[in-house]
Amino acid sequence: MMSTPAPHEGRLFKKSPGTGPRHWIYQDRTFTLSDARLSWASGKGEQRTVQLGADTQIHIYNQGGYEFAISGTTARVEKGSASVVRSRVYRFRTETRKELDEWMGALQAHVAYERECAAKKAEAPVQQPHEIEPPAAGSPTLCGTLLKRSPLWPHPWQSRDVILRDGTSLIYFGGSGEEKGISLLEASRIALTDPTTHEFEIQTHAKKAYLFRAPDRASAHRWVKELQQVNLRGSEQKSKPAKLAQRKPPPPSLGAAPTPSEMELGI
Repeated sequence: MMSTPAPHEGRLFKKSPGTGPRHWIYQDRTFTLSDARLSWASGKGEQRTVQLGADTQIHIYNQGGYEFAISGTTARVEKGSASVVRSRVYRFRTETRKELDEWMGALQAHVAYERECAAKKAEAPVQQPHEIEPPAAGSPTLCGTLLKRSPLWPHPWQSRDVILRDGTSLIYFGGSGEEKGISLLEASRIALTDPTTHEFEIQTHAKKAYLFRAPDRASAHRWVKELQQVNLRGSEQKSKPAKLAQRKPPPPSLGAAPTPSEMELGI
């Protein structure tokens, strides 16, 4: 299998979406290509990402103008912790033939890698999801390798070993081996966000979002289901003290007759 394509970064002129003369503008943007994702920031500062896949087509439609198009993609527009997914054709232009060749080579390498990965998955036997056996005391209920999206620009996907520990915390290890954790008791939302790329997200009450990508659909559903159950159990445990506090105390006892020792003490 071919090795993972190298990232690529540089300037491109992106055609404004829409039709008509007012949409013929090409906007100067800095783009980053990494892990089959083409990312850039819009004029309003919104994060835009185009996901390349096995069905993506890249072709030059104007040799003299150094213009090319990308179609068959999935695009994600990031707005804070929310995101909108849509698909359309993207048109770009470079300033020189050399830049055009460099971008075409980089983009086609990433698409070829995605096609090879898709072919390998199609050849592999389908693995059915299975129930997790009850773990021993103190052992994790889930562990494995996931891709985690970096919070830093250009938001590359990084391989991380992830463990569900003590039934309350999701632990992962950073690039330097340092241990980091997410308290599932503080999670406000755990959901599958992109079934096609097996991505799921954990959002906290502090409005912080963690985005992970599983190797396949069954694994993504398994992670989401287990994490949701942990979060639900934690919410139920939190609500118990509040329910107990709301209970009315029993009526005061009329009291029993004092014992001889109590009479001697003057009680």
